[in-house]
Amino acid sequence: MQYLWEYTAGYGFRNYSYQTLPGNIGFIDFQAFADIDKFRTFTHNTFSRIKEEGVEDLIIDIRRNSGGRSDVSEELMQYISPMAFATFDTSQIKISNFLISELTPASRAYIDSLGYGPGSLMTEDFALIPLRENPLRFTGRCYVLTSGFSFSSALDFSAMVRHYNAG
Repeated sequence: MQYLWEYTAGYGFRNYSYQTLPGNIGFIDFQAFADIDKFRTFTHNTFSRIKEEGVEDLIIDIRRNSGGRSDVSEELMQYISPMAFATFDTSQIKISNFLISELTPASRAYIDSLGYGPGSLMTEDFALIPLRENPLRFTGRCYVLTSGFSFSSALDFSAMVRHYNAG
């Protein structure tokens, strides 16, 4: 199997690679959400090729994805999402005595400055990330493959794809 482009981490596995399968099907093997700068190059090259070849079906395989950085999944969403999106809707942290005892002095001062004490619930709402102008945005059919070995950011990504009708 020959890959058109791939990024390999220093410890020997491919984080992501692309190839065109028979039937003009694009296939991204995506094993880790890592290295945003290299991923930007990867997505630009990959989606340029997809556009050149007129690929209408794209498979993104995250069945062995260990997760990683959310900004990498957000970058991929810029190429497949039909609308603005958010990685998360709302985050809540219960402030407990144990949490306070584990904080660094700077973090403790920050929590105190916000007025949160033991027993309170700290809530953060996330804004939608607008779609940027992208002539390489994929508009065909997109499929995401998951498994019990898809972790962390991989699961967040698959939830975004489903929620925002990107695949």
